[in-house]
Amino acid sequence: MFSKAVLLVIFQCFWIADMIGQLGKFVIEGTSDVSAVIHSVSGSSHSTALDLLNDNAFSGTDWRIINDGGIFRLLSATNNFTTPGNENFRLFNSGTMLLPRGSEASVGNLSGVLVVGNENGLNLALDGNEILARNNNTDGDLYIQSGTTGNTFMNGSGVI
Repeated sequence: MFSKAVLLVIFQCFWIADMIGQLGKFVIEGTSDVSAVIHSVSGSSHSTALDLLNDNAFSGTDWRIINDGGIFRLLSATNNFTTPGNENFRLFNSGTMLLPRGSEASVGNLSGVLVVGNENGLNLALDGNEILARNNNTDGDLYIQSGTTGNTFMNGSGVI
C-alpha cells in the first residue's frame, strides 16, 4: 500500500510535529492552493496530525494522517476539516488493520471495502460479508488452492 520511503517520511513528520507541538502548528505552503499542516489534534490521547489540504475550501479531497496515541489513522474530507471527516483506514499497534468505509462489493463498478488486483482486470472485491471474483468489472472465476495439492476446508467440517 505505502512504500517504506513514504512511511518513513510520514513518521518523520510526526516526530517533527511532536518537537514543535508547543508552537501549535507548522504550515508548509504549496502552489496552486495546496498546503501541508502538521499540528496537534484532539483525540483519545496525545495526537499529532499531518493534513494535506486543497486550500480552495470545499473543492477536492483533503487528507489527514493521524498518530492517535500510536494508532495510525487516515481520514478524508472535502471541507479542509472544518468537520471531523471520514475515517478510511486504521492500523493498530498489534498490526490489525481496520477499513471502516467502503461500499457493498458488486460487479460492474469498482466497489467494495477492499479491492485486490488490477482495477481494470482480474481482482477480488471484499466487503463486510462477501468476496467477489471479477474480471474487468464483470463476473470472474474464483480459484481456491488452484495448482496445489493442499486440502481446502470450509467451516472446519472437512475436506471439500
